[in-house]
Amino acid sequence: MERKPSAPFSCRTRLPYGTRIEWSVLKKIEQGEDFLRSLDFYNVRLRVHGNLARVEIDKESFEDFLHQKEEIVSQLKALEFQYITPDLEGFRSGSMDLKAT
Repeated sequence: MERKPSAPFSCRTRLPYGTRIEWSVLKKIEQGEDFLRSLDFYNVRLRVHGNLARVEIDKESFEDFLHQKEEIVSQLKALEFQYITPDLEGFRSGSMDLKAT
């Protein structure tokens, strides 16, 4: 089942609860997600933890992600994220709602 991409401006779940929401950060998230979609990653969430960008994509796309890692890192660092990491659990809606166990 394909999911409709969620816009970062309408979905604040890209940031941990309690994080101050800043327009500039939401804009970077939008730009990062748009870039990743331009590489044909459909289900994309860019979760931001300070200067770390955690990329959620479908697990089936991990190999494609790794083949394009230099371009992905370059573009996301250009958006001023210092660390870029793929989420090994893959894309899942509501992942910021989950509590550590």
